Amino acid sequence: EMAGNIAPEEALHIGDTMRKDYVPARSIGMHALLLDRFKTADAESWKQSGAPVLPDLEAAQAWLTKNLEEEPEEEPLAAAVLRRMSQKL
Repeated sequence: EMAGNIAPEEALHIGDTMRKDYVPARSIGMHALLLDRFKTADAESWKQSGAPVLPDLEAAQAWLTKNLEEEPEEEPLAAAVLRRMSQKL
């Protein structure tokens, strides 16, 4: 379902739990990644399930930029949002 005129496949959800963040986002078609800022014991199983797991927003920005270069048809808005968020930290 669209929210704010953005289709789910054009959105990126960044969270820190598989059950509450990654799975719901992916189930509606959003892109998603997980942050493991506190060295969570579950992070290895998250990675094994195929979820992108990164240590912080700077790493997320680098990951997103790399993936945008590989797939230029992806929505660049998510990269701009990450850049703005990391500048505020």
